[in-house]
Amino acid sequence: MVLDPFTAIGLAGNIVQFVDYSLKLISSTYEIYKSSTGSSENHVYLETIATRLLELNRTLEQPKPTGTKPYNEALLALRAECVQDAEALLRLIEALREKKGSKWSSFRQALKSAWEKKEIDRLEGRLGAHRNEIATQLTAMLA
Repeated sequence: MVLDPFTAIGLAGNIVQFVDYSLKLISSTYEIYKSSTGSSENHVYLETIATRLLELNRTLEQPKPTGTKPYNEALLALRAECVQDAEALLRLIEALREKKGSKWSSFRQALKSAWEKKEIDRLEGRLGAHRNEIATQLTAMLA
């Protein structure tokens, strides 16, 4: 069986991608297995950020009377969106947290995390955008 050069290059590229993905999965499995929290460092970081944003939003529940009405309404709408996204991220991370502590459960958790990466990245990006917009609204209210 003789492969043409382009097919051979494509096959080699696929093998490299598979090995790279497998190594990342094994590394993530080891990190989760050794973790005292049952989560990867990135998930712990995201959980901390989401929790802080929820705490900030609790302080913004009642707009200050000095703000103008359009700013208050915009801030309340941003707050609601931020709370919704932060709670969704926290639920997702909690669902991905390892419960048993075996190597097999760590592997399953790493695999689930890889499958949910796109959704985690989406929620992380939305929370960053909410944070920036809340800061902008608060700056405008104080100006």
